[in-house]
Amino acid sequence: MTPRTVALAFSGSIWLTTGHPLFPGILASGVLAAAAAFLAQHYGASVMLLALLLGMAMNFLSDEGGCVPGIEFTARTLLRWASRCWACVALVSCRGRGGTRYQDAVARAGQYRIQTS
Repeated sequence: MTPRTVALAFSGSIWLTTGHPLFPGILASGVLAAAAAFLAQHYGASVMLLALLLGMAMNFLSDEGGCVPGIEFTARTLLRWASRCWACVALVSCRGRGGTRYQDAVARAGQYRIQTS
């Protein structure tokens, strides 16, 4: 029994054993994101700040080796896709009952005057 036939027994896992070139980089990016989220939750810091710091520490993975194609894919394609999804979520969440929440917030903010001394 070859590793390929064993992989066929598990649905969806064949690309793990055939050595898909994106897998190591995507896995490294996912582990880094999970570590940043874990540290942010336990230490009360910003997830983005911790992801940037961890990314700087793991920068050597993107220089050469097996992780390069997956990291490039994650940095370009997945981030673009995620930013578009977040933009759609933000637009949908701005809708209120009688108008948009943004318009209501701007109207309320215009009622107040900022006093300077």
